[in-house]
Amino acid sequence: MAKSFPSLPNEILDKIFSFSTKKELLQARLVSHNFCAICTVYLFKYLTIEVKANKKAKSVRALHGILATKYLAHSIRGLEVNGPGVCQPQRRGFRAWLRMLKPLRPVKHPPFKLTDTMRDSLDDLRKLERLCALTIRFCEESCRYTGGGIPGLLAFRGDMLGSIFTPLLSRRSLETHLEYLCISRLQSRSEPTLTNSAGFIDLLRNLHTLGLSIQTPELYLLPPWHKGVLWKPSLNFYNMMPDEWLLPASQNLKHLHLGADLPWGWYPKVDFRHIRFPHLECLTLGLFTFSHDWQLEWLLSHAESLRSLRLHHCSMLAFADTTRRLLDSDGYPVSGYPVSVYPGTIASGRTHRCFEGQWCCFFRAFTGTPSGLRLCNFIYTDFSQWRPPKGIVHAACDEELVELRHKFCYSAYTLKDHFTLFNSSFNYTGEDSTLEDRVARELSQLREDEKAYLELMNTIEERNTIRS
Repeated sequence: MAKSFPSLPNEILDKIFSFSTKKELLQARLVSHNFCAICTVYLFKYLTIEVKANKKAKSVRALHGILATKYLAHSIRGLEVNGPGVCQPQRRGFRAWLRMLKPLRPVKHPPFKLTDTMRDSLDDLRKLERLCALTIRFCEESCRYTGGGIPGLLAFRGDMLGSIFTPLLSRRSLETHLEYLCISRLQSRSEPTLTNSAGFIDLLRNLHTLGLSIQTPELYLLPPWHKGVLWKPSLNFYNMMPDEWLLPASQNLKHLHLGADLPWGWYPKVDFRHIRFPHLECLTLGLFTFSHDWQLEWLLSHAESLRSLRLHHCSMLAFADTTRRLLDSDGYPVSGYPVSVYPGTIASGRTHRCFEGQWCCFFRAFTGTPSGLRLCNFIYTDFSQWRPPKGIVHAACDEELVELRHKFCYSAYTLKDHFTLFNSSFNYTGEDSTLEDRVARELSQLREDEKAYLELMNTIEERNTIRS
């Protein structure tokens, strides 16, 4: 093989090996010294390490050895850091099924802690002068079974984030800035020491891609009768998340992916109105709840630059019940949001509110607005396995909504895509009607939504044809 490429310059070989797999690169390194130098760069271009609990992780020690060589350290462009349990296969079988039947069993696992060896190895991340992509992943199981409860879990995750970002922010000679940042299962707790630091704000300003998947610990570690009622730190995190994570990155951000493990946007409330992304090309929202007109107006304000819009299991709020009166206690001149309530508070009063938003209006707003949108991906939950299909528009998963409709919850909302929830005296306008009328109205609305969605797809296809 080496004799077949005796006179090819390194630029050509670089293009050839850029499409090779890891196994092919390992074999090509044995052919010649020239191949070895080029393949080594691609072998160490993207690395994955796992931070284990109370153990010496081999991958972390291996990273320490790699960073000791300056040539290899300069070859690293992307790094993926996995928390304890991310790389472990999921447990299946009869024993795993028995564990699911005992969600409130005593926790026997010790709390996660970073050892001194891991901390020293992560401190060597300051040597990654050419790092441009960083992915941090936490395990969902660690949120369920971590010893020490919520304080132990949050302390470990906060310590891990600090141990990763502190050396990266202290890099002296930067040849490239961090352009890609993705955090999976980010705890719904603010880290002001990190997010308010000047170095972290500068890091966000240079990002082109930001992905945040938010995890709410109390949904996993509290008894079932507390589910759906978020604690004050979680509510504060969702309220402050746009200012802490999105506003510094707004000027250069091109790809934004936001999601959570529970329906968000209305409760817990997230307000994007004061943030504008002039170069945003791709937007992905997961489990987001549309309830007010400003949300659609905010999306339409990015129609000129937006090329891709993905809505994964998003829902349109139909009506809501709260145990406190709907006041403008959040400081914004917008009504219809619940005030903050927490476990143990005594609720007084009950307010029922209907929301006027419809998916057909949402889709037709994009159809009638001149935009550069080339892809609109609307992913929904399929309920056809256990009841007749109802069209293309569906709400979030039933399991996630049950937590918010629990009889002990102080705040709950229902969605337009659930027949069983319309067996009451309320419809969209609050007037009394029979069950048959409500079902007929629902089917008519679903057909209208489907028609509007197909019109949007046809409009996007026509615009793409004209551009090509």
